[in-house]
Amino acid sequence: MSCPPDLEQVKKGQGYVQSMLGALSFITPAGSSTGYDILSIGLGAATLPLLLHDLMPQSRQTVVELSGDVVQASRCFGATTAGFDVQEAEGRHFLDAAQEGSYDAILIDAFDGDDKVPSCLTTGNFFQMAHSKLKGGGVLVMNAHSGVTLHNDLQDLIPAAQHNFPRVLVGEAPTLANKILVATTAGVSQSKAPLATGTFAQWLEAAKFYQPPTAGEPRTDDGVGCHLGRS
Repeated sequence: MSCPPDLEQVKKGQGYVQSMLGALSFITPAGSSTGYDILSIGLGAATLPLLLHDLMPQSRQTVVELSGDVVQASRCFGATTAGFDVQEAEGRHFLDAAQEGSYDAILIDAFDGDDKVPSCLTTGNFFQMAHSKLKGGGVLVMNAHSGVTLHNDLQDLIPAAQHNFPRVLVGEAPTLANKILVATTAGVSQSKAPLATGTFAQWLEAAKFYQPPTAGEPRTDDGVGCHLGRS
């Protein structure tokens, strides 16, 4: 059974998906002719990875999903035949086991039963580990709630990101209250003007990424009761 989403409609209406993909423009060097190595944590209805595959078919994409039921349902959306690898696993465990310097981009669109970014993905320990799994010039992109109607994930994420990445930005998700956090392994001097063309350039501009004020101390694994392996 196949019921792929209407990608053209997604391109018009899913603000957080647009902004997350627009943030890939911060990868340096941009415009790789051989594509990128991308890890997505969180599958859902597979909208983000399917659209990414549609726009960047030359890239190598792995999608990690905790729920076996969601993985099974992904067959309905054509995810298992779309040309990317779907793995049933806990996102942080999967990333922790990856080789250092494995990915050009890590995309995280994951929320727990309380509709918060899972606590083990909000700590300084996690961001330190995630940084080590990115290639030089790579980016970490996270979908987050802004506190307008749900928990303010940014208050947890920004300190952890700023303590482990040279450049941290926050962007809008047009039509939604979500915010998109971007952490780059390249500092401002190495990435003054992100290169983007066409659709990605439009989405990057609409997200209006900006540098947030310096935040306080990050959460720790011990502080949130996260007792996973550490890098």
